[in-house]
Amino acid sequence: THRLAGEFDVAVARYRDALSRSATMDPARHARALGGLGRTLAQAGRPAEAVPLLEESLERTRGIPGAAPGVLADRLNDTGSALFRLGRLDQAVERLEEALALRRELDRVAGKTWGSPRTATLVNNLGLMHYLQGRPGEAEPLLRDALERRRQILPVGHPDVAQTLTNLGLMLKDYGSAEAAVEFLREALEVRRAGLQPDHYRIGQAMLNLAIALRESGEPTDAEDLFRQSLDRLAQHLGADHPQVAVVHTEMGTLWLDTGRADRAEAAFRRSLDIRRKRLPGSHPHLAWSLVGLGTALTDLERHHEALPHLREAVAIRQAVLPENDPLRVQAEHALLKAQRMVARIDPR
Repeated sequence: THRLAGEFDVAVARYRDALSRSATMDPARHARALGGLGRTLAQAGRPAEAVPLLEESLERTRGIPGAAPGVLADRLNDTGSALFRLGRLDQAVERLEEALALRRELDRVAGKTWGSPRTATLVNNLGLMHYLQGRPGEAEPLLRDALERRRQILPVGHPDVAQTLTNLGLMLKDYGSAEAAVEFLREALEVRRAGLQPDHYRIGQAMLNLAIALRESGEPTDAEDLFRQSLDRLAQHLGADHPQVAVVHTEMGTLWLDTGRADRAEAAFRRSLDIRRKRLPGSHPHLAWSLVGLGTALTDLERHHEALPHLREAVAIRQAVLPENDPLRVQAEHALLKAQRMVARIDPR
């Protein structure tokens, strides 16, 4: 309950207590406590601590004779989600595909046309993985399938519907149309507001996502207001150094770039990069967002030599995880090429 309310410090303390108490109990209870602690740490922005606990929980569950397939599927999903937060996307997809196969078989045996809510969660998560790996053609049908499943089997206004609306909206923004994305992300915000306490951090996340789409669709004034509201909510609830707060700084930096305020953009991207370097491994894909933005801001400020190392690092990260013609990879490569050309003009060899 504390985890779902976003009270992560309290939830971690309760799970640690449960973990110590369950050490002398049956293996299933101990595996459950390990999994609960790992899942909470992952959602609290501490995936490096979470993954070992979740992997241990998964292996312990595999070793329990007669372990229920549904329980194993849950462990696989939680482990895959945490691996995603660490940027280990290929491993995340492996866990999620195994979990989805288990869930589909359970649904078949039970005769459930739309499956269970947990099946819908796995379809949603797998779609998200494909989206983040630059495979929108595989991601979109999965996300639309997850949305339809959740609309069919969950009550109106359920937060899981908002989650899939968000994923689909963000994918359309990146690979389709910002205008189409606004529709999904506005509905996601409405669902969050209707179903959660007014100060819940997930409302701040929904504001952030809608602000991004509004910015991309040419509505910077409305976007700026939502960005500021989102930053206040998320920093207050999750802490100023949470990875979600880094996302807000990054997206605000992009707004400043779009509106010709490169000095403000530089400060925002530096803040987001500081947070991500503290909380994420060095090759994590999210670092590239901060690095591209910072390099672009420095280029706009005619500090081209300073821009180059940031852009080179961003290109290396994206080339390692994205296909050759992916728009995000091309964006980083184009930004680096622009800075290199400006340096060559100033300092010809």
